[in-house]
Amino acid sequence: MNESRVLANKYGYFANDGKEFVITRPDTPAPWVNIICNGDYGLVISQAGSGFSWRTNSALARLNVWHQDLIRDEYGKYVYVRDDESGEFWSLGWKPCCPEFEKYEVRHGLGYTRITSRIKGIECSMLVFVPVGDPLEIWKVSVKNLSERPRTVSLFTYFEWCLGSGIDTHREFQKIFIETE
Repeated sequence: MNESRVLANKYGYFANDGKEFVITRPDTPAPWVNIICNGDYGLVISQAGSGFSWRTNSALARLNVWHQDLIRDEYGKYVYVRDDESGEFWSLGWKPCCPEFEKYEVRHGLGYTRITSRIKGIECSMLVFVPVGDPLEIWKVSVKNLSERPRTVSLFTYFEWCLGSGIDTHREFQKIFIETE
């Protein structure tokens, strides 16, 4: 599909209808983020796939660890893809693995972000959004085998809990309230 590129630069462009900013290379000068919130639950997601989620207050009620690092942009929650035959793995978004993609595209839209990446004939797409009336986020991940042979892949998620204000502000205090099994 060829679409008009409005206000294009070397990192991306606005879609012709103005409803999406399309990022075509992940190495932007700083994180280019989408803030998605329904008034109660929200998230920030960057063009690299990094970001954080919160409930009610983005400063005081973070769900996962995140630091505003304009250089590294390596904090957040991630989906990893593994080729079960070779054992090779990579992140669906550019961070934290920074793989060389055959294709990489991020579409920041009104209320959603879609990240699409392809490595060695395995194309993955992740749609992230917050439903209007529910305090949660949805990650809809799809995988397509575009190679000439059967493939088996596994998906893994990574999420480092925070459950409070920024982890660096009261880290030891917050550990009192986190229970895991």
